[in-house]
Amino acid sequence: MIARNRRLIIAILFALIYPGLGHVYLKSWIRAVTWFLLAIATTILVVPTPIMDAIESGGVSVIFTDAAQLPLEAYLALAAVNLLNIVDVYILANAQKNTQESSLVCPTCRRNMDPDLSFCPWCTAVLE
Repeated sequence: MIARNRRLIIAILFALIYPGLGHVYLKSWIRAVTWFLLAIATTILVVPTPIMDAIESGGVSVIFTDAAQLPLEAYLALAAVNLLNIVDVYILANAQKNTQESSLVCPTCRRNMDPDLSFCPWCTAVLE
């Protein structure tokens, strides 16, 4: 139980760092790339061009000084992407947790099987 919750917490912490990192941790590659691209596209679309140019030419230190000049709409759009990313990571981690809980692994062939069966449908090993 704690290990499964730890996986969820770590995925959410990665998602807080940057959208898509939690999905990378959960090995959901298509969703990870989608969130990476969505975060980049949102930044390009909502951050005004003069601020983007200043950030590109001034380096990391300019990000903190020019971030105060961002319009409210930019903050809201970037926050919405981050929040939706975290919600998606939470849903995905819970879905993976439920899938792992409901599946049983055959001790002989190590394949997933239905927990209601008394034998493995793959290798026909009888389960105790």
